[in-house]
This record gives sequence, C-alpha cells and structure tokens, in this order.
Amino acid sequence: MKIKYIAAAISLFCLISLASAQSYHIRTEHRTNLRTSGSLSARIVTTVRSGTTLEVVGSLDRWLKINRNGREVWMAEWVDHTRINGGGAPSDVDNCCFVDRLCRTDQEWVDGYWAYQNNQCGAPAPSQDQSTATTAVNLPGQVDNCCYIDRHCSGEQDWINGYFAYQNQQCLIPGQFGNKHGVVIIGGDGFIRQMEESLDVLKNRSPHWYNYTIAGLARIVQRLESDIPGMDVRAKTFYLDYINEDPPGFTHWEHISNTAAMLSHEACHTHRYLEGLQPGGYPGEKACLTLQIEVLKAINAPSFWINSYQHTLDNIDNPEFQWWLPGNY
Repeated sequence: MKIKYIAAAISLFCLISLASAQSYHIRTEHRTNLRTSGSLSARIVTTVRSGTTLEVVGSLDRWLKINRNGREVWMAEWVDHTRINGGGAPSDVDNCCFVDRLCRTDQEWVDGYWAYQNNQCGAPAPSQDQSTATTAVNLPGQVDNCCYIDRHCSGEQDWINGYFAYQNQQCLIPGQFGNKHGVVIIGGDGFIRQMEESLDVLKNRSPHWYNYTIAGLARIVQRLESDIPGMDVRAKTFYLDYINEDPPGFTHWEHISNTAAMLSHEACHTHRYLEGLQPGGYPGEKACLTLQIEVLKAINAPSFWINSYQHTLDNIDNPEFQWWLPGNY
C-alpha cells in the first residue's frame, strides 16, 4: 500500500509539473469555451467573447489552464488567441513531444516534459512503426489529429473523431490533395489550380519570397461555411473563400498576382508566431501588410495593387482601415 501511495504521489507530481508554468495573459480571437478540465468531453463552465483577456497559469498536453476569477478552468490551446505579454518561444512548446517525437501515453508525455527541461529533445525519438511515421512525415510535432491533415473540422465532435482517426492511422496522405509545392491544398479543382498557380508565380519571380511563403504554410483550405476564415498559425493553415479565377473587371494576371502576395501575407503571421511575436492584431497586420507590398513589388504585380495596399498601410492607424476589427470584415 505504501509503495502504491508513493507511486501515485510521483505520478501526481509529474502531472502538476506538466501543468505548471509562469503565468501570462492571452486575448481570445473568437468565442471560446472554458471547461472544467482539459478534455473536449468536459463540461463547459462558460463561453467568453472574442477579445476577452485571460490569465494562463499552466498547460497540459494541448490545453491551457486558466485562472478565471479565482477558479481553475481549461481552454483548448488550438483555439485562436494572442499572447499579449511575455516573449520567447511559443507558449505551447514545453515538451519534446512537440519537437522530436510522437507521444500517445501519459508516460510518454511525462518523459517528453522532463526531456525538454533537461535540454534532451535532440535525443533519438522513441521507435515508431513505419505506418505511423509515414502518416506524420513533414508535419509539425504537435500534430496529433487528422483535422490538421485531411479534413474540415468545426464542431467538437469533428475534433474528437479526427483525434481517434489519427491514433488509428486513418488520416489520408497529404499527396492525395493538391501538393505540387509541398503545401497541402484542399478544395475544388479550380481552387487547387488557382493556389498552385499563385505559388508558381512566387517560385518563378521571387524565389526568396516563395521559400518564405511555403515555410509558413502547411495547408491552404477552401473555406466551408462552418470554418473560421483566416490563418491558423498553430496549424499553419489558411482558410480562404474561393473566388473565381478571373472575377469581373480583373485580368487573370491581376487576380493571380494579388493571390500570390496574399499567401505571403498569411505566411507572415505564422513566422511571427514562431518567432514569439504577436501574429495578428495591429502589430501583426501592419508588419504582414508591409511585407505583402514588398512581395507585390518583387513579382512585378500591377501598380494599382501596390498603390492600393500602400494607401491602406499609410492609413492603418485609422480604425476604418483596420480590417481585422469586428465589423470591418
């Protein structure tokens, strides 16, 4: 009995250590559920509005522990949010399971945590069967759900199904979609063709910005009504409404060149996140819009695009030009 008690105490200490971290604050970017524990099946305590400031006091697996008016609640880490104080590496990276190994069991996560604390992430990862390694190739270490690979997931049940599909190696291989540039493109034939042609423009006219863009994009997804538009920096996924290749009043080149620069803009948000900078909001959008103008110049895009975006940048301190604010998009 005494041995069991000690073992339980050690296990509890490890879990507490996993969920302990220096506190910092985040701002939600969408309506967000706060739960009694770090699980999609846990009861929802409350739902906060977009723009709510929350104090993060710890993390465990892919969940953030929140101090909400003195009460401990949990928020899914993958839900869009912005860190508003502190710096350094992205807050979710505190475990070698995010760096050099796939972890499935509690013990693997505990081992991964202590390996990270001791700077041992470079050590050889645990052996894995070949089918699992093939499914996860070229994907970030924190990918543990088919929702990041081959499907649209909006509701919580979709995420649960995607998680168990990943555990059972049921994700489709990215190459089954548009994957010409090493970026998974999910959507109709016209959407895939437009995205690939836009990346072709970057590759042929500005290799520097092409490499920058594909490094910041893992997936480009034709947005469904249930998807939130924009960039998910944690999954390197851009959800985009499909526009016919040549909208009325635009030539094919005018449309494709604008799309190419837009992809670079969205990749910029991912790069900022990975550098520990605020990916969105005023600082993120200003930086990425500045970069977008540089890309337009580099690919010799029509001058009216450059002038239009420059006008927006020159007036970005005016709330009427701040497209990311609620009501402006």
